[in-house]
Amino acid sequence: MHYVNLEDKAGISETYKKEGYVIVPNLISKEKIDYFLEGYEKLKKKKFYIIRAQDTNRPEKLEVNKQGFIEHSIWNPHYHVLANKFSDGVYKIITDKGISDVLEAISGEPKHTIWQSMFFDKSTGTVAHQDHYYLDTDPPGGVVGIWVALEDITDECGPFYVYPTSHLGVIANREAEHNEDYVGAIANALAYKDYEKVNCTVKKGDVIFWHSCTIHGSNENKNPAKSRKSITGHYFPNSFTKLGTMAHGYIQVDPTMPTINPAIDQWKKSSLQKHVRHLRYGVRYFLNSLSKKQVKVEMKTIDGEYQGKRYEKKK
Repeated sequence: MHYVNLEDKAGISETYKKEGYVIVPNLISKEKIDYFLEGYEKLKKKKFYIIRAQDTNRPEKLEVNKQGFIEHSIWNPHYHVLANKFSDGVYKIITDKGISDVLEAISGEPKHTIWQSMFFDKSTGTVAHQDHYYLDTDPPGGVVGIWVALEDITDECGPFYVYPTSHLGVIANREAEHNEDYVGAIANALAYKDYEKVNCTVKKGDVIFWHSCTIHGSNENKNPAKSRKSITGHYFPNSFTKLGTMAHGYIQVDPTMPTINPAIDQWKKSSLQKHVRHLRYGVRYFLNSLSKKQVKVEMKTIDGEYQGKRYEKKK
């Protein structure tokens, strides 16, 4: 694993460009993480709460498993106005000055916009992929991903992993119509060169930064009693624009607004818009529950091979 301290800005830039990722240790304070965890514990006590789950890409009821962990990963938790302390804890972490300092060292740009955030209570076993397929900039390569460890990470809990230097190799085609096709393209990219897989068993407060074309993912959880609390974010320099998929055309840039950090902006969302978003999640969840069947794409790694299948869940 390639660690570079925050003070070594040149080392951060050089490592990121060469390896496609860099780890900055102790970037987020324990106090800031513990504040978030207090909000997380309050969130778990909610009796009926709808989220947009990142792992299923649809509204889901917040569920806590028998080990006490939230079952689904949560998309854009910093917008959750109905869970104030949880949302505020995420917001304070993703707008941290240390993060903006590293982003500037990487891109050479003074200001960035946060595209999205995610919270994981446990590993969902994400297959290897490049963010470029899902979200990137024009020109490509401007999106920087971050992965914040909210606790010490071990091999048992399904750590985040990267394939160093893969951002310099084959870039999977954005024209793939289905996730299954895309996962196959990534498998071909990995076969192109014998990249070394690096499992990032980092410590609480460490932050991983990676290039939009770096192949990465997360391992399956080996011990259900182990959580893997983490926050993910994606940022891009304000001088860049969003790149749309080939299939759907160019995505227009949304208006932004300042955050508590002058070097980081966010999409312009009013409190009313955030409340309406939650209302829509609830409606969609209700309509999905009435549907006779639900279709989603399941992407898993099995015995080291990439498996993608579309299945129907019948009522």
